[in-house]
Amino acid sequence: MTEDEIAKNFFETIKKLDNRPNPPAKLYKYLSTERIDVLQNGMIRLTPLIGTNDIFEVRRNFKKFVGPGMSAAFKSNPIILERVHDLIVLNFAQKLRIDPLANRKMILDKVRSGLGPNYEEFISGMVKNYFDQLFTPYANSDEHITDFLENMGKRMLVLSLTEDSHNSVMWPHYAEQGRGFVIEFDTSKKILPFEYLPNAKPLYKVAYSDVMVEEFFENPYGMIASKTKKWSYEDEWRIFGNQNDAQKIIKAADEDIHLFKYDATSVTKVILGYASKTEFREMVAKAVGSMLPNAKITVLTPKRFDREFVETDL
Repeated sequence: MTEDEIAKNFFETIKKLDNRPNPPAKLYKYLSTERIDVLQNGMIRLTPLIGTNDIFEVRRNFKKFVGPGMSAAFKSNPIILERVHDLIVLNFAQKLRIDPLANRKMILDKVRSGLGPNYEEFISGMVKNYFDQLFTPYANSDEHITDFLENMGKRMLVLSLTEDSHNSVMWPHYAEQGRGFVIEFDTSKKILPFEYLPNAKPLYKVAYSDVMVEEFFENPYGMIASKTKKWSYEDEWRIFGNQNDAQKIIKAADEDIHLFKYDATSVTKVILGYASKTEFREMVAKAVGSMLPNAKITVLTPKRFDREFVETDL
């Protein structure tokens, strides 16, 4: 199996534990003025998880990678079965002094034929020994957990959205001190054209916690969709993507930029910041008029003494 196939298989297994909530009807993306290209070109960037603004992203939120939950789920998993078959082939190939790759099918056929009705019991015993004596100690090592998290963080891309379009902290942080804009997405639409996991819910709600669970399977999405409580003001939701699904890749010195086409009909509103300039508002109006058929444009205004924002149509 390739790394991508292993990752897909891994998440297909934990998908069975999927009890994530459904998203709200609308979610929002904060952007600066220089990202007006998102409106003009109909493409949006997904960022490697390891490259987000949280230095502790892709965090270890579990004490052990493998515990009773994963043991029960993976002892019949194709990844483990394939590794056991690899061990059988390698063992027989070494004894016979033949090429294990070229003779893999022949060796496995002879083992099946020789064991007859005892083959399944033999394989079950091999799987248990492999899992308990080889896989579990390796998987629970700090070195493996670090490598796993780092590889996942580099390979997986994320689009971060929020429930809150009127957040007085995020407007300065993510929308250029109120000079930028916010895009409103209709979550009943398929915002991006791919599925990281077929038939799984595409949106992941970020959980905020400072507590580690005992084993990975207690919170299988925690490593990719959790943050410490200090970030809870963001009310974040995520869509994950694969680098291979990007419609456009821009080569850059630090890291490649992966752009994805989003469904233009999923955009229902563009909110202009309270400090946005007239020229910028005109540019947004032109882009929305030509690219986003379902979107209206509003302007955000702070009511300072009421500590709230109000929107008015442009």
